Amino acid sequence: MTGVDHSKLHEIETVSLVLGRRVAVKDLSQAFLERGFTEVDDFFTLSRTDACPAWQIDSIITAQFLLSSEQVDLDSSCDSIRFDYLLASLPSDFIPVFIGAIRGFAESFGGELRHRNERVYADRLLELFGSYVRDIDAEVAEQPGSELLAILIEQSYPRR
Repeated sequence: MTGVDHSKLHEIETVSLVLGRRVAVKDLSQAFLERGFTEVDDFFTLSRTDACPAWQIDSIITAQFLLSSEQVDLDSSCDSIRFDYLLASLPSDFIPVFIGAIRGFAESFGGELRHRNERVYADRLLELFGSYVRDIDAEVAEQPGSELLAILIEQSYPRR
């Protein structure tokens, strides 16, 4: 499919929790484990529990810890947490799971949520992500998590 505006496919959307202070990552780790996340190298993931088609991603959320905008390992301190959501690769049913999880971390740890360099609240994120789903539909007449959308994205690499 030619003429696709790849920015409207929303492959990945990121929300950061800016803590406003330095915190030992180890002090945050237990909260991730209690919420069903798994530690993988220097980040945490929340995996799906349903049967995942081969063209979809099997994790709902990836969380990385940052200090001054640089990723740090789990033995370090951080001042923000970056939550990545592969919107195009997951059915939109997972959007509330993503937003609910980051809302819970914001309530537990404090700080502010930021998306695309703007402060946001969870309700606003739900609206924004809904608009991203509509962007995908308008651009390629597909829904997040569809096999055709996965093929379109894969075929777009490498991008120039």
